[in-house]
Amino acid sequence: MSGDDLHGAQLRRTNFEKADLRGPNMRGARMRGVDFEKADSRGANLSRADLRRADIENANLEVVNLKNADLRNSFFKRAMFDKADLFYSMLTETNLERASLKGAKLVSTQITGARLRRANLEGADFHGADLARAEGLEQRRPDRARGDAKTKLPKGLKISRC
Repeated sequence: MSGDDLHGAQLRRTNFEKADLRGPNMRGARMRGVDFEKADSRGANLSRADLRRADIENANLEVVNLKNADLRNSFFKRAMFDKADLFYSMLTETNLERASLKGAKLVSTQITGARLRRANLEGADFHGADLARAEGLEQRRPDRARGDAKTKLPKGLKISRC
């Protein structure tokens, strides 16, 4: 499926487990409940995609475009989002335990109620993001990320501003 155009496709509950999905255009695709477990989606365009309740455990989502994507209630345990673009995405109530978000852009992202235990946030950009109800955050994790005065964190935590 590498390089295919699946713009706006209806792919609900499709099984992409271990699939090679590098580079396809899936902008605006409807993919509620899909199984992307262990899939390789590096460089894919998933902007404005509906990925609610998706299973994306151990998937490679490096440099993926997820701008304005709806990822609510999805399972991203151990997924790699390094350098991914998640501007304005909905990550409410997601499981991001042990996920890697190194250098990811999470500007103005809703991350309320997300589980972030042991997630790698090194260099992640949380400008304007709402992590106020995120679970499992310890001060050493936001210390490795960046934010601004509009970034909302759980009580008692701080983030580097730049």
